[in-house]
Amino acid sequence: MKKNAPTESLDQTDLQLMRHLQDDGRLSNAKLAQRVALSETPCWHRLRKLESEGYIQGYQAMLDRRKLGLGELAFISLNFSPHTAEAFEALEKLVEANDQVLTCHRVTGEADFVMMVVAEDLDSVRDFIDKVLRTLPNVATVRTSLSLREVKFSSKLPLPA
Repeated sequence: MKKNAPTESLDQTDLQLMRHLQDDGRLSNAKLAQRVALSETPCWHRLRKLESEGYIQGYQAMLDRRKLGLGELAFISLNFSPHTAEAFEALEKLVEANDQVLTCHRVTGEADFVMMVVAEDLDSVRDFIDKVLRTLPNVATVRTSLSLREVKFSSKLPLPA
């Protein structure tokens, strides 16, 4: 860990709490307290502190996209020309409002933005590109890569030991 890292205000108990919650976000406060050797009230107070300080941003279930009919996972790169704040803002608003977009990043390199998108099938991927992305101002190129096999999917962050 770097010196003066944001986690230096966290102790081992805080880190253990977050590790356990990353493994199972449904743990009751009683079970969580037991696993980190705390009584329930101090455990609850620590969790509230981690939440209020933004270390824990929420809780959600991990769903199987395939079982929900979302068989395609596409990585879509966008380039804009010219680069304008208005075009980037339009993309960001569109992405925020669209549940098909799982992640979107402004990146360095060949693309301006890269996003991960789920869809029912290839036709749905094409429709998303043609009817959603290509309607944005200043879109110059759209490149798509389809996932052939998902090797790893995780939202767990590495925490310091």
